[in-house]
Amino acid sequence: MKKLTLCILLMFGCIIKSNAQTTIEYIYDESGNRTHRTIITLQSQSPKTEEVIPPIVEQLGEQKIIVYPNPTRGMLQISISGGKNDESYTITLFNNSGLLILKDKIIGNIDYPIDLSAKSNGIYILKLGTKKDKLSFKIIKE
Repeated sequence: MKKLTLCILLMFGCIIKSNAQTTIEYIYDESGNRTHRTIITLQSQSPKTEEVIPPIVEQLGEQKIIVYPNPTRGMLQISISGGKNDESYTITLFNNSGLLILKDKIIGNIDYPIDLSAKSNGIYILKLGTKKDKLSFKIIKE
């Protein structure tokens, strides 16, 4: 019985799993000598996925304001639509110590990028306003 089992193993090979991510396969000849070894290593059992966070959407009077992505790793985008083409907006950005990082004035419906890639990780406050209305956003830089 032992010889029959050994012959079957020798004829078809033997697969040994050392853990869930690595597989070692041995192949033997009829005499019982190992003739081949294959090691298969998997990088990951499950793909890494990132959580998709929807953009911040707010109304500022008639204007639709979209701020994305938040949290950001570098580029922050502000999209203003639905307002008058001659409407003036003030954008200010403060770090978590209250220091002014950016102050700019823009006009009309616009996509306005802010590059935070050179800034340190942390929480920032973005303020966007017209003469009548103001909005504040908490921005997280990772």
